Amino acid sequence: MMKKLDLSDPSTVLNRLEYEQREAERIETEGDALDFLKGVYQNPEVDLHARMKAAGIAIEYERPKLAVTALINGQDFATKLERAILRSTATMKIAPKVIAPPKSIAEEIEEIEPIVTIPDRRYRR
Repeated sequence: MMKKLDLSDPSTVLNRLEYEQREAERIETEGDALDFLKGVYQNPEVDLHARMKAAGIAIEYERPKLAVTALINGQDFATKLERAILRSTATMKIAPKVIAPPKSIAEEIEEIEPIVTIPDRRYRR
């Protein structure tokens, strides 16, 4: 037996509308999470923001990412790596830098200028 809705009560009408909206948004999918995401972004009754978010998440699993591949002309990686290391060490030979002998402590003390401080008037009595 179907119960008649009381349209004079606003809370009943709102509850019924919310229920119908939830039922319209229900996604009927069987399978894994990717199928659920497909169901969400393919359902025109779901709001656009939710559809865009579901599509953004699902595309990572639907399309392969572009990747860089290296083509090595008939040589294995280890050989090319060793040749690169030899080239880099050959260019790293740098002439040694001449460093002056250290000064004595007495010479260093003479070079330091005394710090002259001016007393601040705020701290005078």
